[in-house]
Amino acid sequence: MNTITEDFLRLPLRRAGTPRRDRPVARARRAAPRLTRPVFLDAGQVERLHRDIAALYDLLMALPERLTGGDLTRYGALLGLTGPQIEAARRTARPGTPRLARPDVYWTEDGFRVLEMNATSALGGVGISWQARLHLADPAVRAFVDARGLRCLDTMSLLADEVRACCERRGHAGTLPVVAVVDSPAGYDADPASSEFVAMMYAERGFTARAADAGRLRRRDGGLWLDGLRVDVVHRMFLLEELVSESDAAAFEEVFRAQEADEVLMMLPLDVEALCGKSALAVLSDQRHRAVLSEEERALVDRVLPWTGSMDAGKLLVDGEEVDPLDHCLAHREDLVLKPSWMHGGIGVLPGWTVPEREWRERVTAALGGPYVVQRRVVPAPELFRSEETGALEPWVLNWGVFLVGDAFGGVQVRGLRADAPGAVVSQGDGASLSCCFSA
Repeated sequence: MNTITEDFLRLPLRRAGTPRRDRPVARARRAAPRLTRPVFLDAGQVERLHRDIAALYDLLMALPERLTGGDLTRYGALLGLTGPQIEAARRTARPGTPRLARPDVYWTEDGFRVLEMNATSALGGVGISWQARLHLADPAVRAFVDARGLRCLDTMSLLADEVRACCERRGHAGTLPVVAVVDSPAGYDADPASSEFVAMMYAERGFTARAADAGRLRRRDGGLWLDGLRVDVVHRMFLLEELVSESDAAAFEEVFRAQEADEVLMMLPLDVEALCGKSALAVLSDQRHRAVLSEEERALVDRVLPWTGSMDAGKLLVDGEEVDPLDHCLAHREDLVLKPSWMHGGIGVLPGWTVPEREWRERVTAALGGPYVVQRRVVPAPELFRSEETGALEPWVLNWGVFLVGDAFGGVQVRGLRADAPGAVVSQGDGASLSCCFSA
């Protein structure tokens, strides 16, 4: 914890943003535990986080040029992408794409570690600043924040400003860009609310915005159209993991052709997602590629990235020694996490220390030669939060989703589980609670 957090926790109980002790707590007892306060970052932490995640992002984007001479087909094969995924990444790639990412970060006793570098416009949490309004409704929280000059960044507004600036560079100065928030047909049918929420946030910031599945967009008259509106921006909600086969990719043909013809701005192109995925972290972590890194870049990787190895690479290189993947994983179950390369939201993630040896062996064996990575365990330093029921301080484990928007630090979405909660994956799919961050 930093001194801002320590000072906040010293506030008298009734002024710390927790319910009054004499307030009925039946509802709180029935509900899952939740984060009862915002988190805080001091100016030094913000500066270090922003510097390192921006440098890590830029390094990941530079690797194709250094390792394959910029050949995305060869580099995509190195990442274990399917042919349709490589083709989609190649067709949508554009120079000068603005930076947008949300690495998942754990604070540890030795600083922070980046578990994943999520780089897609389908990022969750861009609207997290609404949580700040809830916290600031408490006069004590507002007084604390105001007295220290803290702020909660509006990530969605920063993103909207970045999109608007890109549109102006494309000749849309003085006009209202039309944004299509586009998901796959299956994804939109299953969850239209997510796309509609993003469209609503764009509309609140001055854009004309519509949510749709990719099948409703059509190319004609030199542009991409949706229900009579010519689209300037495609805000992509579909993911690389949905483009495994050619039939999967066919649903996006109109969008891909418009992007190739420079008729729309895609936020974000699929190559960005590929270059920052978990397989890319394994490439960056692989000591066989250290020669293409500068001394400063090697220090960055060693400082912020836990060792990550690809399960489809034959041998693993661990601490300078080539080892058999199965033998290594079985011998170090307590210290490893198995992750699908292209799934999201914690789906399929298996921390070895949470399962019996037999299940670990079965899952690792099934992952051999496939689109999986194995990552060295990171032990987070818990933070204290007051219990809604008792007011006592309890340790929580936090996953810090730190946004990078263009050249700016873009705010934080925090997900948390009580330290005694079963399981070890801090994700909303596993019941994690959300909160926002105020920073200096």
